This record gives sequence, structure tokens and C-alpha cells, in this order.
Amino acid sequence: MTVPLPLPRVQELLRRMAGSRILVVGDIMVDRFLWGSVHRVSPEAPVPVVHLNSESAVLGGAGNVARNLRSLGAEVDLVGVVGRDRGAEEFWRLLTEAGLSGQRVIEISTRSTTTKTRVIAHHQQVVRIDRESQDPLERVNVEQVSARALEMLPKARAIVISDYDKGVISPEILRRILPGARDAGIPVAVDPKPTNYRFYRPATVITPNLPEARIMTGTRGRTEEEVLLMGQALQGQLGCEALLLTRGEQGMTLFKSSREPVLIPASAREVFDVTGAGDTVVAVLALSLAAGATIEEAANLANLAAGLVVGKLGTAVVTPEELEETAV
Repeated sequence: MTVPLPLPRVQELLRRMAGSRILVVGDIMVDRFLWGSVHRVSPEAPVPVVHLNSESAVLGGAGNVARNLRSLGAEVDLVGVVGRDRGAEEFWRLLTEAGLSGQRVIEISTRSTTTKTRVIAHHQQVVRIDRESQDPLERVNVEQVSARALEMLPKARAIVISDYDKGVISPEILRRILPGARDAGIPVAVDPKPTNYRFYRPATVITPNLPEARIMTGTRGRTEEEVLLMGQALQGQLGCEALLLTRGEQGMTLFKSSREPVLIPASAREVFDVTGAGDTVVAVLALSLAAGATIEEAANLANLAAGLVVGKLGTAVVTPEELEETAV
């Protein structure tokens, strides 16, 4: 079990985070929320009738990673794709509001901007509607994404690969980005999906959740012993410096080569919504490494940040002030 970070060290790392340049490559999304209340069941079908009270939208996926980084004071280069549709219009507006640049985001007229619409009633998600393209990018777009990422790589203090299996992250793009980052000594944090997991080598740290790790290893991972064996096997198989397994209410487990697994207990006092928590984890992890944290320190800060965002409704971010207050 890890020892909590002392407040002076947290403050030092937060100061170093400010102004760090982070490259984010991945699947950009828009998270839309329809907020309402339920007072009856529909006479047409056994479904709740939601009375709509308000609507909101925030950046999701790689966009939410960028938003979390910006909230902590980082400079962000976001590389990904959107369509030319209503979702894209919403994305550009949200990007501006978040103080982020879309200079390296590519518009593709033949793709839909990934948009997840959640209907929320009385703090509970009633249904989610997804509009998205999952097809792999055309070769010309693979070239564009790779070129824009490689252009910014030398300026980056860390890289985040945000893989939601929506077609942007592919073996070819990973083969172009990851070796260059390794050769330049730039830490890479990957929020993975099982589809591409064999191609994440070489990365610094990978952050699967428990269901993803089970799929990647083809094991049950139910008992604590099984989970530990599964994490150790996956970390060795991927050849990454570390693997941070996120386990919901059981916290996180950090796996490193030739080290005993380290349990990091969950820090959330109340859980309202887990939407986007993985984005926050990988963002804080990468930014902490860019600020000079050890992998253990970075995992501790990521755990604190995750505990904060799951206590908020909707896709949320953390601030330096919140992290500092939580660390007290």
C-alpha cells in the first residue's frame, strides 16, 4: 500500500505542472447531457417519461483529457479528427471555451463527430445514445494524424494516447509515435482498449480498467490473487515500465517490473458519476510524470484526482486547488 504524498511535495509538483506542454493523440468526443426528472411511466411502453429541464455539453474522450490538462495549467497540443456536422460545431465551441487550440485537429467530411448523449434524471443515467464513426481512418488521414503528432513530439514533456476504439488510434499510428517518444525520453501514458493492446509497446504506463484487463489477458481476474497475477502478466507482456490497473471502488493497483504490486485505496468519499474518470487518471498521470514525479507519486495524484471527479455529475475536471486541498 502506498504512503500518501506529503502536501509540500504535492504543491511542488503542481507548480511544475503549470506550463508543461503535453501532446494528446486520440479519439475526440462531445459528451452531451439532457437533465430532467421522472414522475411517471409512459403508457406507450414500460419506460420512464423524462421531463427535460436543461441541456449541457462538454468535451469528451481525448478532448476531456486535454480539458483536464488545461485545468491543471498545462499547454496542450490535441491531435485527432472530427466531422463536419452538428457535433463538430459543438466541439469547436467547447474547445474555445476550454481555452484549447484546435490547430492540429483534422476535419473529415465523411465521418461523424463522436457524440455521446446521456439522459440524466434524479442523478441517474436513464439511457445513452451514441453517434459515431468506428471505421479505421483512410490512409491519407493516418498520414495527417501521424505528421501532426510527430511535428509536436519534440516539444512535448509527455504524451497521452487516448484510445476509445473509434478508429483514430491504429497499429500504424502507434508504430510511428511510440518509438520516437522512447528515443526522445518522453513519457507516454496510454488509456487503452483491448483492440490495440498488443501495439502499445513501447509505452511508459498503461491504465486499463478491470474489464479491459480481463479481455486483454483472457482471464477471469475475480479474486485478489487472480487480479494480481493478471496485472503482473499483462505488464510483462506489454513491456511497459508500469501498469496502473483502475478498479473502481477498490482503488488502483500499480504494477512494475521486479516489484511487488502496490495497492492505492480509492479516495472518493461519494460516487455520483464515473463518466470521464479514466480521462482524468491518464491526464494527471502524464502531467505528473512531465513534472518530474516518480510513477508511484504520479499514480497517487491520479488516484486523488479520480476521487474528485467521480464526486461530480457529468464529465468533470479537477483544479490544482482541489488537488491541494484533497492532499491536506
